[in-house]
Amino acid sequence: MKRNSLLLLTLIGVSCQTAQTPVATGDRLIGSWHYVERGYSPGAGYIIEPIPKTPVQQVDFLPDGTLRLVNTEDQLFATARTYRIDSTQRGKQLSLFNGEKAIVGLPMTMRIRNDTLRLSPRCIEGCHFAFVRLRQ
Repeated sequence: MKRNSLLLLTLIGVSCQTAQTPVATGDRLIGSWHYVERGYSPGAGYIIEPIPKTPVQQVDFLPDGTLRLVNTEDQLFATARTYRIDSTQRGKQLSLFNGEKAIVGLPMTMRIRNDTLRLSPRCIEGCHFAFVRLRQ
């Protein structure tokens, strides 16, 4: 009985953690990205909204797992301070974390093709955020 109780308490303790420590992986993501569009479906059709070109809304993914935001007004990124990339059966997922290391939103499917980053959160009708790599 004691052994089962100890096992149960250990499992509960592990499952109650708010998030793992964010770890920077996926060096293709590291760098500066210009936020260029967001897409969503209000129930009929799919709407793609370009992000205003000025001021440039920029997200920097730093090698130490932190984020630097420049003029980024999107609510999802507003409280994000760190990130983590996980490999899943469906590909790579990006998770964002606030200053208390609690996850912000839900993990997003991450796809990088050429110099375009597309993040797709779980949405009933589909949605995405698109970024273009900034060359400096």
